[in-house]
Amino acid sequence: MDEDGKKGKVERVLGIYTQLIGGHAVNKAEEARRYGVDEKSIYRDIKDIRNFLEEDAENTGYANTVIYDIADNCYRMEQLYLI
Repeated sequence: MDEDGKKGKVERVLGIYTQLIGGHAVNKAEEARRYGVDEKSIYRDIKDIRNFLEEDAENTGYANTVIYDIADNCYRMEQLYLI
């Protein structure tokens, strides 16, 4: 992956993360169109965010995760519990 590709992925992941922590729903198809990538890329980005949140829980004491809302066909951030 070249520098532009890395920058694009970082901006995309941070954009999705920002939406999630802001309480917004994230639709995989809409994000794929917005960033000009396929839905698999968005899925991998969400997976990366989930992994980050799992690791971050040890440091922050908050167990946040990204869940898939089947009824609305989107992803949302949910605070599971306070450690």
